[in-house]
Amino acid sequence: MLDKVALDSNILAAMFFKEDASQRALDAVTKPDLITLDLAVIEVGNVAWKQVTLFGKDRDLTLNALQKCQTFISEACDVVRAQDMMAKAYDISIVTTASFYDSLFLALAEKERVPLLTLDKKLYSETAAAHPDASIGASKAPPHECGTRLSRSKPRLNTYALYPRCKHRGIAIKIKLMKIYVLIV
Repeated sequence: MLDKVALDSNILAAMFFKEDASQRALDAVTKPDLITLDLAVIEVGNVAWKQVTLFGKDRDLTLNALQKCQTFISEACDVVRAQDMMAKAYDISIVTTASFYDSLFLALAEKERVPLLTLDKKLYSETAAAHPDASIGASKAPPHECGTRLSRSKPRLNTYALYPRCKHRGIAIKIKLMKIYVLIV
């Protein structure tokens, strides 16, 4: 069982806006201490906007879900300023090619030394591919109850992303060896 986890916006949105992964997202956040970025409020607001403008969902119901999500974030989560993660997120985004937004959540998970819960398979893939020796589902991964495995021989929930030294535009960026768990819920 995980003691503390970082939540990205995908998990938070799934908890309050009905989708296939909603129940898995709710199950994943029931026991551990939760942490997220202040950016999550803005990103979930964008999800609410899409619900109404792109998918034709009811405006008032969507606003209600958004308000419940914002209340959950402020009351159930420790909220960290995204601004405090910017330098590390910049380095991570260059090495992993993950978006800067996603890298902010990865930086939070690294700083707090906790797994990042996400529904974003692309983020999972980018993190796993950041280093050719990245190990997916390594046996050293912390115990979890956040999702299901394809089989015992092919666990897919935990990703160790090892960030090497890299060069970008002729500037050497020294990134210490770090471990990030990205859990696909």
